[in-house]
Amino acid sequence: METIHAIQKLGLNVPQDISVIGYDDTHLATSVSPSLTTMHVDTIAMGQGAVHLVSMRMHKPEAARMTLVIHPTLVERQSVSAQRK
Repeated sequence: METIHAIQKLGLNVPQDISVIGYDDTHLATSVSPSLTTMHVDTIAMGQGAVHLVSMRMHKPEAARMTLVIHPTLVERQSVSAQRK
């Protein structure tokens, strides 16, 4: 949000002059104008997965290392414009 305000203070417009995208999709993403396009990550699934991985390592230290993949999703709002040619 500070980025959008700084761009506007320079006399530029978001997204007409500069597109801005964020990560984490916090509630602040909708409180700025224009609202922030962002990547949403399921933090509950991330936490549950981390607890599961730690539990597995504690109970089976000989087990192979595991990887947890959490796929973020794009939440399109007004801070990004189409690519210019």
